[in-house]
Amino acid sequence: MTESNANREELRHLFRALKSVISPIIQEIKYNFAQSQRAVTMDIVILILCATAFYANSYIVIPHFLSDDTENILAYLFQCHFNDCLGGIAFLAYVNLLISLVKPEVRFKKLTSMLVFILLCGLFWEYVAPLFVTGSVSDLLDLVAYIAGAFAYWLVYKFASKGMSKERVLVESYSQL
Repeated sequence: MTESNANREELRHLFRALKSVISPIIQEIKYNFAQSQRAVTMDIVILILCATAFYANSYIVIPHFLSDDTENILAYLFQCHFNDCLGGIAFLAYVNLLISLVKPEVRFKKLTSMLVFILLCGLFWEYVAPLFVTGSVSDLLDLVAYIAGAFAYWLVYKFASKGMSKERVLVESYSQL
């Protein structure tokens, strides 16, 4: 056997081994996606809407409509905290999307768990990360904006859950007690 053939055979063996490892993982992700397709779709739509709103706010609203208005509280909120609120929404959508592909039954569904999770993440982002990231500062109102985003995500989730079967809504309502 020539060296070239030996290399090809090693490569084939490597790909077969890789396929035997990856194939069950892909099957599990497909199964989980099928189990939570509606929730995954909702999370993808939320991520797209948050990204669109973020870029619209950052590149259109703030520079063209709000940059000179420093006295208006609404202008201040849009300039300083609206994107953080979107971040709270998008982060929960992203986390739930990833969870849905691995273990859909443990998605964040309860308001309390969402708020605690985003609070802990926000505390890290606002008070630990600035210790390591130069130019970053802590802002309590950013933390409030993340929590408001988590609450908004929960509202969207509750609204989207209304279309589920009666049995599933009953099970999820009972589990939230």
